[in-house]
Amino acid sequence: MSRFDLVIFDNDGVLVDSEGHANQILSELLNETGVELGMTREECMAEFMGRSMTTIRQLVEARLGRALPSDLEDRYHARLFEVFATKLTAVPGVERALERIALPTCVASSGTHERIRRALAATGLLARFEGRIFSAQDVARGKPAPDLFLHAARRLGVTPARCAIIEDSPLGVEAANAAGMTAFGFARLTPRRLLAEARGGIFSSMDDLPRLLSPDTPWAQRDKRLCFSSSNESTLSNLREGLSLGTLLSPLLPRNNLALTSPRVRPNRLTLSPQRSLESRAESAPWIGSEGW
Repeated sequence: MSRFDLVIFDNDGVLVDSEGHANQILSELLNETGVELGMTREECMAEFMGRSMTTIRQLVEARLGRALPSDLEDRYHARLFEVFATKLTAVPGVERALERIALPTCVASSGTHERIRRALAATGLLARFEGRIFSAQDVARGKPAPDLFLHAARRLGVTPARCAIIEDSPLGVEAANAAGMTAFGFARLTPRRLLAEARGGIFSSMDDLPRLLSPDTPWAQRDKRLCFSSSNESTLSNLREGLSLGTLLSPLLPRNNLALTSPRVRPNRLTLSPQRSLESRAESAPWIGSEGW
């Protein structure tokens, strides 16, 4: 039995490869406007990824202490739609992933309805989501508030706990968590550490997504917590600082399913809580050696 009844996709950066284009245009417009921020494309991505244009305007105006030009959004979308028509492509592997995901899907994005539809149409994905497209325009509060995701679930008759969210922004992951849904962090462009709160896991290739959504994924059971038990406080300190954790375990399970403890048990032993060793799950989980740590 599947863990989910609905998979909700963000659009920009998840379905369509638009983040670079959109933030380049935003950077150019802000600089042309004489904004003292002098933001590069990369800085715009770090600051504004996942936010609606309404929210971006509010943030920039608050920082500057003055209003931006009233036609900023119109000029932004005019340039963006021109790029969509000539240069926009789907995220690599997303079409294959959609073919393999045997669950209902929809789109819930911070973009306007026009922006979402133009992007999906330009990449040949619109027919896959027709009638199941939701925008920040539909709700009072955009991400990181849960309103948009809850609105999509409500419209499609699915309880929040049965929804999987595919997101590439920390704000989207935050919104999914606030909605009581399971977020999967897409780390193709976003650093993995910024998506660490994604409860479903973190992945960097769309080819991996169908497997992560599968009920047979070894680490998908949310009631299991991996616990590192060691009598060596130095070892635990190093793990807490992420010297080994990020590279060793991030492909295997969500960061927030990890626990570090120092019980009085056999030193340098990996255990699953409650009181189950990894050896007892060796037939269904990848082995991670611990002796000698």
